[in-house]
Amino acid sequence: IRASDAASIPVAFTTCMATMMGREKHLQDSSILIHAAAGGVGVAATQLSKKKFGAKSIFGSAGKSKKQEFARMWGVHVVVGSRDT
Repeated sequence: IRASDAASIPVAFTTCMATMMGREKHLQDSSILIHAAAGGVGVAATQLSKKKFGAKSIFGSAGKSKKQEFARMWGVHVVVGSRDT
């Protein structure tokens, strides 16, 4: 991993924590929708939703089929194409 890529990881997780903190009781045992689930913030949101906040079901959107598979690899249960009409 390049240093510039590694440096972005804390930013993605901090972004998610800032938006999810204070909503723990709403996230636990619930379903959550994450747009751009294959991006840095989307992957961080998936991991935090599952591991820290105990979300029951994670739905996500992603563009190309390669990105949809990547989102599944990180734990998104149901992935829909963001380019589908």
